[in-house]
Amino acid sequence: MNEGYRELFKTCVGSHVWHMNRPDSDKDIFKCYVAPSSDFLIGKSHNVAHFNSSNAIDIKSVEIGVLVNQLLKNDFNSFIAVMSPVVLQDSKELHELNFLTQLNLNKQCFNSIYGLAYGNYKKYILSDKQNTEKKRKLIARTILFGKHLLFCGVFNFNLYVHDVDCNEIERMLYDLKCVYENSTLPETPRVKMKCMNGY
Repeated sequence: MNEGYRELFKTCVGSHVWHMNRPDSDKDIFKCYVAPSSDFLIGKSHNVAHFNSSNAIDIKSVEIGVLVNQLLKNDFNSFIAVMSPVVLQDSKELHELNFLTQLNLNKQCFNSIYGLAYGNYKKYILSDKQNTEKKRKLIARTILFGKHLLFCGVFNFNLYVHDVDCNEIERMLYDLKCVYENSTLPETPRVKMKCMNGY
């Protein structure tokens, strides 16, 4: 992270969060930071994530303004970053985002969840490029998480995921659509989320 950038919080994402990691699994870390106001005054953009990999640790760094915008869209990966039960560096900003994410949860989350699950299904399974147990379980995990979120409004990271075949993934994707159609979550955001503490 560049000088003048302040790290706000850090969470663990990926297989460790879901208790699906193996001894050889990489550790995936999400880091949220706030950039100095001088960056914005000179027009320096922070609209993209930054990635670092070292010693089997993958780090994704995102500026808080970008993260808030993604949370407003009910983005799946941003949900995982903020609601992860594995917190490596806590902060008041993370607690505020926890609260606002739950308050702002709505049916729009379906688009991100279904899009990710179907996209991976098409990319890895239908193409037979990486039709592996690991990829199939990843897709099933995404779908089960989405079904529980749409039905109960709860972020459930304790999901049992067994290996599935192509036909079962298609059935699960159909079930996800059905749960979405019958979800009691609000159609649109209940509140307008904004950056906290002037960030």
